[in-house]
Amino acid sequence: MVRHIGRFGHRGFILRLAELRAPGSFIRVPGTYWEIDYEGRTYPWRPVHPEDEADLPQLMRSAIAYLKGELQRSQ
Repeated sequence: MVRHIGRFGHRGFILRLAELRAPGSFIRVPGTYWEIDYEGRTYPWRPVHPEDEADLPQLMRSAIAYLKGELQRSQ
């Protein structure tokens, strides 16, 4: 698992990247997934688009856009 720390507004968030495995199995789910921790809440695993996987700045922008949308939905 890889961790990156980013900023959203005046607060930090943690972006975790991992290749997931099926629960209780050694079978890997294809692709890379992300999870975001922000203000004590964990936003669930989402697939990373293959074109974003090698581009960390783009991946962070995508994570921020996702986080912004989730926060707007919860208001």
